[in-house]
Amino acid sequence: MTYADAPDFLRWVSNSWQKRKRRTHAIGRLYYIHHSMGERYFLRKLLMEVRSPKSFDDLRTVDGTVFPTYREACSAMGLLQGDQDLDDCLNVAAVFNTATHMRDLFCLLIAHNAPDDPLGLLIVTSKNYPTTLPGAFVASTT
Repeated sequence: MTYADAPDFLRWVSNSWQKRKRRTHAIGRLYYIHHSMGERYFLRKLLMEVRSPKSFDDLRTVDGTVFPTYREACSAMGLLQGDQDLDDCLNVAAVFNTATHMRDLFCLLIAHNAPDDPLGLLIVTSKNYPTTLPGAFVASTT
């Protein structure tokens, strides 16, 4: 069970987790973490992927090797292939952000994260979220 699955199986009662008597589709809260938050962002990625970790060291352990950072653990698990983490960040942000915020986020990602293929990321973003970027700019890149 991943951290995101926990509300379906467990409930918080009197400062402790208790198993649910029957499985339900409960709503839990896993906060959005901006990609620029560094290790917190990679910790969240690991919480979404690693099943039943017992400690933070378990989250950083891949094939018996404990990595010093969450980013290195994500990389060893294959979660950081190409610009996929940047694309994931944009997909999560698109759920509740306006076009203006999406443009700002895109610029921050390009400026601070050195994507492998910035033009490819721009094209994917413009196709997935057509209102995010000005039409003339998008037309000139495709």
